Amino acid sequence: MPVLKNSKHEKFCQLVAKGESLISAYEQSGYAKGSDGNAARLKGNERISARIEEIQSRISESLVAQSIAVKEARIKAANERWLKLQIVIAERAVDPQMQDVAGGKTGLLSHDQKSIGAGPAAEVIDVYSVDTGVLKELREHEVQVAKELGQWVEKSSGTLTNPDGTPFRIAVVYDPPKVSE
Repeated sequence: MPVLKNSKHEKFCQLVAKGESLISAYEQSGYAKGSDGNAARLKGNERISARIEEIQSRISESLVAQSIAVKEARIKAANERWLKLQIVIAERAVDPQMQDVAGGKTGLLSHDQKSIGAGPAAEVIDVYSVDTGVLKELREHEVQVAKELGQWVEKSSGTLTNPDGTPFRIAVVYDPPKVSE
């Protein structure tokens, strides 16, 4: 459907399609304020409602084209999350509290405190552990992106194949060191 010839009608359709209320769209289109019934009547017009639906459809298509449904958008989103996880690791690595802990400078440790005992005799101790949750997330992001880019090869008990279906071959060359007598 082409753009409506009546510019007020077209503006009304675009505003309603973008989520404006009927009254607000009616007034922003240049019609008199306080004409609530007229806004509803205008939307009830067959050509107006068809134009609104067409604009909404185009908006939806545009959003889908930019959304997670598109491979490039998924890769970009995964990369952004991966980079944020890298920042978490880097910030942990320079945390002064972690500098004297074995493995603390890697940024892969998490710190927690536990209370042992009860009452006045309770003792609070520091507990450090490898943050397997962050490592798992990093790995899942890497696998997802590798699959999206066709760089992931599933292993099976049969013959391994490349993404294009050709057999995957590995050449192993062993050159033993020369022993001097």
